[in-house]
Amino acid sequence: MPKIKLTRLKAINNEDNVGCDHPYLKLDGDVVWGPERVCEEFDIEITDVNRSFSGSVTVELWEEDDVDGDDLLGRHSLKSGSGSVEFTRDGAHYTLGYAIK
Repeated sequence: MPKIKLTRLKAINNEDNVGCDHPYLKLDGDVVWGPERVCEEFDIEITDVNRSFSGSVTVELWEEDDVDGDDLLGRHSLKSGSGSVEFTRDGAHYTLGYAIK
């Protein structure tokens, strides 16, 4: 059974126009990281997110928002390999590194 490891999250542009974002990551609908306070040019190593899956795994990046509901910044379905994916909805730009073994 393959296992995904999330490795690094980088914020290039925040979704919020003023201040910092509070993003969180989901794998197959379950929150696995965050929310954390993140400003532009933020780059953090993610060390404790490993999960087994069968077939494919869905990775989502959300931005916590108290005013009008949380914002989905993007979704990717992954099956194998390693690299990074981009999340660019609502004016945001994040990259997430991953490895599947």
